[in-house]
Amino acid sequence: MDKLTGRVNLLTNAPRVRRTPQSCHWGASTLYLAYPDWLNAWDSPWSCRHSSHPGPLETVETCTSCPDWSPGDSPGDRRGARP
Repeated sequence: MDKLTGRVNLLTNAPRVRRTPQSCHWGASTLYLAYPDWLNAWDSPWSCRHSSHPGPLETVETCTSCPDWSPGDSPGDRRGARP
């Protein structure tokens, strides 16, 4: 450890999961929902599929304080993919 710089934080470059509908298990693109829900895609591009508050999201900031937010599957994550 260098006395000039102090202790090194090894997690400074670690990716942080942002609480957004794009990264939530319950978030969905409104455009791909069933009729007539997809008609709201112009006004609300993201929707929530959770049973306690389904429907279009007014803003993506809604997810930052949502108690039901849970991380979704990453499109690049192939750990659960079949060979």
